[in-house]
Amino acid sequence: MATLIHQQLFKNLWFNPRCEPKPKTPTGPVDSGYHSALKAASHVSLGVISDPSTPARIPLTVTDGSTGKQVSLVLNHSDTVQRLREMFKEARPNLGDNFHLILNGKPVEAQQTMAELGVKPGSLFITYQKCVGG
Repeated sequence: MATLIHQQLFKNLWFNPRCEPKPKTPTGPVDSGYHSALKAASHVSLGVISDPSTPARIPLTVTDGSTGKQVSLVLNHSDTVQRLREMFKEARPNLGDNFHLILNGKPVEAQQTMAELGVKPGSLFITYQKCVGG
């Protein structure tokens, strides 16, 4: 009798609708919604196509963090930060080699390209210097 009462009280635990047997799936080919050229492919790699919404030449501004003077430059998306530094040094030769650049509050590395950084027309780079002191 205790077993019957136990089964009556917990009958919802004995039956779980999520555990019902699943309906059989068709054994033929299934249309997965992929492009017809990809149905027979075993490996696919995707490549980046240049974004038509971004211009090939990017006008930007570099501000000298010490003096506040600005230099306007025009670069390509494929140009690196090193190229930007060289162009800025041509415009401001008295600054020397001991400066670094910041974009959106973050330091940028010399090998990064403008496309990698997501530079848009009108972006602002700021120079800063690392000073050794004690």
